[in-house]
Amino acid sequence: MRKPIANKGLTFTKEQPEQLGLRVLMPAAKTSTKFETERAMVALRHKTSPIYITANSSPEKAIAIEPKKSWRQRRKEEVLKLREVVKQLSAELEHLKWTAGVHSTLPSVLETPPAVNAQASHKTEVSVMWERIAGHQSMLRQESEEENAKLRDALWLQLQQTKRMQRAIKRKLRESFVSSSMDLIKHHRLNTRGVTPPLNSKTVFDQLMVGLDESYEGVEAIFEKVGMAELPCPGRRNNSMQWMAKGTFVEFLDSYALPFDLRKTAKVVWTPEKDQSGIYYSQNFTAGSNTRMDSYCYAFSLQGLDFCIVMRSVARKYVEKYRVVFITRTLIEPIYEGASIHSLIETKRMVLRRGNLSAIGPTTLMQSHRDAKILGGIMGFNATTDLPRLHGAGLENWDNNITRFNNSLEDQLIRATS
Repeated sequence: MRKPIANKGLTFTKEQPEQLGLRVLMPAAKTSTKFETERAMVALRHKTSPIYITANSSPEKAIAIEPKKSWRQRRKEEVLKLREVVKQLSAELEHLKWTAGVHSTLPSVLETPPAVNAQASHKTEVSVMWERIAGHQSMLRQESEEENAKLRDALWLQLQQTKRMQRAIKRKLRESFVSSSMDLIKHHRLNTRGVTPPLNSKTVFDQLMVGLDESYEGVEAIFEKVGMAELPCPGRRNNSMQWMAKGTFVEFLDSYALPFDLRKTAKVVWTPEKDQSGIYYSQNFTAGSNTRMDSYCYAFSLQGLDFCIVMRSVARKYVEKYRVVFITRTLIEPIYEGASIHSLIETKRMVLRRGNLSAIGPTTLMQSHRDAKILGGIMGFNATTDLPRLHGAGLENWDNNITRFNNSLEDQLIRATS
């Protein structure tokens, strides 16, 4: 009688596992039942899972049997486990990227159809092409802007030169209208060949130079007193009548704008061109870079009377950061029939400031205050009939001289910059 093998779930005899196609793993050698056990694995040869039979050295012990898995099933389980691991790692990576503020660069879970992929690739190529075109157009626009800036500068210079030429032509036309008067002046001009220069010029220059610095320090006070700020530009005001009672023969305020830079204007004012007309005789005495002394002598006709005018002038220049100030004091001595009839002391305060930037470039605002006082009485004339007539003619001539000075200064600036 065969002795059965006991197990909790299954009961086999010693021959039954072999009959069923099971393989029983028995211990290689019998050892002590206290420390060792027998292990047996039985593999079924059909589709059921493998069965593991575990037994001790004692035949009464139960054997555990597990069904055997096929190679496909094991590979499938491994793939499923790996997919789960990939999902977990991908989710963790996405979480870390969002936490760090970085968008995911992983492709979408949903696969894009091939047609959509081709369309996206086509769009990318088109966008790259337009990007290149836009870059080329940007470079062309930058080059055009640089060229336009150069053309604007050239046009600005051309416009500035044209404006200056127009002003010069207008002045030449005005001068042509008064050519008869100019011919009269040339006819009665002084023959400078026989003129003897004054011998006391050194003493006169020293006297005229006294107080120039004080006049410079008080130029703003004088301008405020006479109301220079209220004078429009261009503009001129004759205050001679209201100042006659205070002994002032002439007082003029003048404001004039020149379309030139401040430093260029100051340079031309300080170093004017030499007169080539031969109308008057002049001498220059240089006393440094900021002081000039000049002597003039010329013939003059007023109200049918012929005079010889002798003038000694001292000028000083004060250069500041935003303006240039010129203080000029002149002794004017009219000589009638070989005798001096009276003398005038003229003080001219001229301030050059930077004006507003115009369409043709920088401008210079030229403000001047001229006043002349009589030294002593006027001899040889009737104070009731002759003096008012001479005073009116003198004011008109002073006004014309201011206009002539402004125009001549602008003409010299045009020639200096052209």
